[in-house]
Amino acid sequence: MIVLSRNECPYPPSPLVREYIAKFLDRINRYEIPSLMDSIIDSLSSYVGVDRRYIYLLPGSEALFTSIPWMMIRYGYRFIYSSPTFTPAIDDLRVWDIEIIDVPLTSDFRVDLNNVLRYSGDSILYIVNPNNPTGNKTIECSEVEDLATSFKAIVIDEAYYEYSGLTCKDLVLEYDNIAILRTLSKAFCLAGARLGYIICNPRLYKEFFGARRRYDISTLSLLAGLGALSDLDYMRKVVKNTLKVKKWVVSELEKLEDIEVIDTLTNFILVSKKNYDSHRLAKALKDKGVLVKELNDRMKQYIRVSIGTLDEMKFFVKVLKEI
Repeated sequence: MIVLSRNECPYPPSPLVREYIAKFLDRINRYEIPSLMDSIIDSLSSYVGVDRRYIYLLPGSEALFTSIPWMMIRYGYRFIYSSPTFTPAIDDLRVWDIEIIDVPLTSDFRVDLNNVLRYSGDSILYIVNPNNPTGNKTIECSEVEDLATSFKAIVIDEAYYEYSGLTCKDLVLEYDNIAILRTLSKAFCLAGARLGYIICNPRLYKEFFGARRRYDISTLSLLAGLGALSDLDYMRKVVKNTLKVKKWVVSELEKLEDIEVIDTLTNFILVSKKNYDSHRLAKALKDKGVLVKELNDRMKQYIRVSIGTLDEMKFFVKVLKEI
């Protein structure tokens, strides 16, 4: 089965990941290696271009959503997001007594600024940019700046930054209530390591996101992250190759009369087929050995297809033609 449903990197991580893990494997008997944490934060500081005081590691970017419920309940804050977007982590919040409000994206899948402002005040605003599953830019940094003073905190999820180049991280230095969320799961090929990070003012981290368990990031994950961050050339090659394969796939699908393909700013594309809804098309592909992401609601005519290796995508195009 070819898995094109999770927006993962289809390539193995940098060889340095294996080297770093092997080098420190005999110290896995300890809960943590303090120098290791310092090293990876320094590496991220250099990569991101901000002082290390603004970098905080997470056991996967979704872990952010396990640290904020206590604060939201205590102060009665609301959580605001805009669908369609990445919701699994948001769904985890629903087990808590928290007011969660969906302010749908506009018809062209942009953040509806006027409607979002209706819920300003004691609220945390969550924005995915570029968005998943629509794959587009949902907001300009200037628009984020316009919203900054209206919310307790604004979290911008930039999971696809390496593919899009879109970032509002400079706003973190100007506004102490803006946070940028990123991951090493995509372009750094470390989905299984569950390692992400947040870029924000130290005060914001302590007040909103600091409720963390000790030792919640494994030493193996930290070693993998340090190895990946020590080989940025490899990451850039992965991104370049992924975008090259995506361009080829889009070109091939555009030749098919019964297929609509939408390119994105990410490592996935959107595909629809005449007379098929998302469920039916996803099932037909699964029956032929390809897993894709079935979408619903406003996106129910599309499937989301992660970009795999060239051979995987050639197989995908082949079986799609057969359906």
